[in-house]
Order: sequence, then C-alpha cells, then structure tokens
Amino acid sequence: IVLGGLYATLCTGHARNRSGVDYVMPGPVSQESLNLFSELTGFRPGRWNNEPVQPAYDLYPRLRSAAIRTMVGCPFRCPFCASHLLSGPFRTYDPESVLLQLRYLTGRRGVQDIAFYDDALLQNRKNHLIPILRLLIEERINCRLHTPNGLHPRWIDRNLAHLLARSGFKTLRLSYESVSPDRQKAMGKKVTDADLIRAVGCLKTAGFTSRETGAYVLMGLPGQSIHEVIDSMLFVLGLHIRVSLASFSPIPGTESWQEAVAHGLIDQDADPLLTNNTILPMVPEPHVRERLTRLGTLAAQANQMLIRGESPLTDSDWRTSIHKLRD
Repeated sequence: IVLGGLYATLCTGHARNRSGVDYVMPGPVSQESLNLFSELTGFRPGRWNNEPVQPAYDLYPRLRSAAIRTMVGCPFRCPFCASHLLSGPFRTYDPESVLLQLRYLTGRRGVQDIAFYDDALLQNRKNHLIPILRLLIEERINCRLHTPNGLHPRWIDRNLAHLLARSGFKTLRLSYESVSPDRQKAMGKKVTDADLIRAVGCLKTAGFTSRETGAYVLMGLPGQSIHEVIDSMLFVLGLHIRVSLASFSPIPGTESWQEAVAHGLIDQDADPLLTNNTILPMVPEPHVRERLTRLGTLAAQANQMLIRGESPLTDSDWRTSIHKLRD
C-alpha cells in the first residue's frame, strides 16, 4: 500500500509511524515517486516532465463546472500557508496551453463555470494572466469564470480590472487577511489597506458589483484577538464588498505551526484531525470560539444586505450585535 497526497507531504513522520502503509510518498510528483510506482507496479509511465497533472475530466459523463490551474505553487511565503511545501518550485503554464484547457472544457464538455485555483494568479501578470485574458476575449469563450483563491489587491489596476470583466469573470475574491498593521508586516506587506481600497475602486469602475467582489479575512490565528477580526471585517464591509471569514488551520511545516507549538497551543506530533479549521484549533477558550462562530453568522447576514443594496454598517440591529461581540 502506498500513501501520497496532503497527509503524506505535511505529516510524513506521522504517516510512516501510524498509517500502516508500506510506502509514503511525500511532496509533489517527482521522478523518484514515478520510479517507485514503476518498481511496485511494473508499469513505466516515462520520465517526469515537471508539468502539473490536470484532472481526468474525460472520466466525467456530465460536467457543468471545472477547476483549472495556470501555475503551480506560490512565490510568497505567508506564515500560515503550505503552498511551497506542497507544490515545490513556483512555475507557470504557457498561456496557449491554458487556452487549450479552456477550449476543451467549454467546447467539448460544455462547462459553464470554471474556477481558477491558482495561489498567485496575478504574479507576473503582464506575461501570464493578461495574455490569457486577451486570448479569452479574442476567442469569445462563453463561460463564467471565478477566483475562489484570493487575488493580490496590489496588482489590480484599471486595465486589469476591465480585462477581467470583459473575459467573463463573475466571482473575485481578494486576499486581505487583516487590518492590523503588525499582522500585515508579519505577512511581508503583500497587501495594505491602501492596496485594497485602490483595487476595489478599479473593480467597481470596471462594473464588478458587491455580489461579485469580496475579500478574505483571517480568524483564529495564534494570539489573534476578536477585536482584530471585527475591525478587519468592518473595514472590508465599509468598501461595500462581501467579507469571507477564513478560519485558520495550523499546517505542519509552516511558520504559524511552529508559533502555535511554541505557545503550547498544539503538540508537535498532534493528530492531523485536530488541525481542522472548522473546530478553530488555535482558540482554546470555548466562549471565544462561540463568539467567532457568531461572527461568521453576522458576516453572512452582512453579505446578504450588500446583495440587496443595503449597508450593514447603517443597520442598527446588525451593529448592535457586532458591538456585543466586541465587549
């Protein structure tokens, strides 16, 4: 039995000691892992060309939506993220090869919604994303496009915003994380308040609405106060875009994981199940977890108000509920 994937990559020692498998294959696919596969099965798939493997969508009898990646990995090293551990060196696809994927999905499979699951879609945008967007516009590929992974606000200008709108993007999520200057500094200043304000302004000028635009705010980080989460959430809502609260999950091998271990918030050899973000593992106090869960409900209510053209910041009942959580 061979074990690979996320668990084998991030918890290699735990997997070897407790999974009961014969072989553990950590890290992204490599020539070494293919050699082991050939040794165990007798099948020789050839040499590894260092290109990411696309999902076998041809096995689906019907396909309404799909996900693609135009790159692998991320050039950034955010303290909470394990992208560089999972994907290896950062590299991008050729824009023409991306177009071939989109042609297949929309033309032959009739896909209506496609999500770009890149960690840094705007990296080197002039040579990567912008050529892809222009090819999409020239080809008149008819589908709805989405970015569930956050886009870096710093790199969004009016030209890019208009290209995103013309090429068919309907869901845009921005990476913001926190209003705290100290938190922004710890994350390498990859985004500031001014970056987010400017990016949202460009997107609105291009025609993106509150329903289509949102920003991620992190909660449940080691040592993070609920006041920081609330202030970050209010800042995003003040720009009249949706807020998405992202619960922190400590991932072995990351800087945030080591910080959590150092503060005694989690054991170095903790079972991976205990890192699930749905249980807010870095928030030991039950009353704080309850408040953060309530905050998630209020965020959902605020987003619905924005979709209806209302402002949650002027809704007295909603603001009263927020102030109760702050106290």
